[in-house]
Amino acid sequence: MPYPPSPRPPYPPPTAPQAATPGGRTNRTPLAALILGVVGPPSVWLGGTLGGTFGFPLFSAGGVVSVIALALGLTTQSHIRRAGGLQREFGMAIAGIVLGAVGMLLGAYFVLHAVQCVQLWEGDPRPECLSHSASGAATPDVPSSTTSDTPIVQQTAQTPASAVTPVPAVVTPSPQMTTFPTVVDAALRYASSRSKAPTVAPAQLLGATPGASLTPFVFTSQNEIYVTLQYGGDGKAVPTSTTPSGPGVYGSFSTLLFSSHAAAVNTLSSETGPLMNTSSIPLGAGTATLGTDRVVPGSSAVTWSQGSWTFSVEGPDPNTDVTTGQQMSSYFGSHPLPAGPGVYAVTIGNSGESSNATWVQDAAQINVGAWNTDPTMTAQLALMMRAWPSGNS
Repeated sequence: MPYPPSPRPPYPPPTAPQAATPGGRTNRTPLAALILGVVGPPSVWLGGTLGGTFGFPLFSAGGVVSVIALALGLTTQSHIRRAGGLQREFGMAIAGIVLGAVGMLLGAYFVLHAVQCVQLWEGDPRPECLSHSASGAATPDVPSSTTSDTPIVQQTAQTPASAVTPVPAVVTPSPQMTTFPTVVDAALRYASSRSKAPTVAPAQLLGATPGASLTPFVFTSQNEIYVTLQYGGDGKAVPTSTTPSGPGVYGSFSTLLFSSHAAAVNTLSSETGPLMNTSSIPLGAGTATLGTDRVVPGSSAVTWSQGSWTFSVEGPDPNTDVTTGQQMSSYFGSHPLPAGPGVYAVTIGNSGESSNATWVQDAAQINVGAWNTDPTMTAQLALMMRAWPSGNS
């Protein structure tokens, strides 16, 4: 007897699609958005803060990464929601969007800051602008030092000015400045943002060769500005670590900041070295000391005091020193100098007479010098010294 066919089992009903479970595989796109979002903002901030050749590439890379994080987060978050993805994946996408937006906002901040600095300082941004601009620009290599009570003339050695490579500086006058020569303005616009020393300079360059160009060689440190004006060049500031010398130099001016007025006074001294074989001689209405320089062989000097100032004349011939000293004493009997205290030194050399005056004003020593010209020219320049850029005396 044939067996009846066995009944077929019914087919199982189709199953509905299952949403991903917490144990399922994670979509890598939202994870990438999260990782890039974490990397982008710190890179933008660090690169924008550092600036320069290292900071600018880091800043640029951080900006690109932030844009990618934002784009990945936006394109995946809606897809995850429609596909019923994990809540964890959706959170990653949102985090990528937020962090990417933060990175882009930081980038916009640094770019706007850089533009404002360049516009404010007319193409010559201050160092604090450059260090936060992510512009890739770097300040010129200018020597720096810690606060010191040692003037520049004791810190540097003489080297030819031709060894220094000129670095252009903006010479556009400050809006408040109306009295200073262009070359002086160029020097102090460069130096003022690089030193805490007060900016004081001659409002007129008396005795300068008419029609001749002058170039400022500028030394700056934390507490000092020293400017030497040399004939020739294009009038743009030249950073230097030395003091140019020679017949092509017109003169110099400087400011050296101290911790107090007393400290500035205590370090004020004549440039004449210690004297030996001294004798007292009549000079003007008083007396002076004549002797030979213990430091410079074959050099003699005469020194005297007049009011709050100490004067010295040094050269190879004692008779010339005394004669020049008599002339100087007579001149300053009727011509003023800044209040002082101060020192006034005249040096007689092969190329002529050079002089410089240094006096204390508040907590700073102010210095001005005229080279290879009448030694009274320094006194006239000293009376022309004004605060830059206001022009106040």
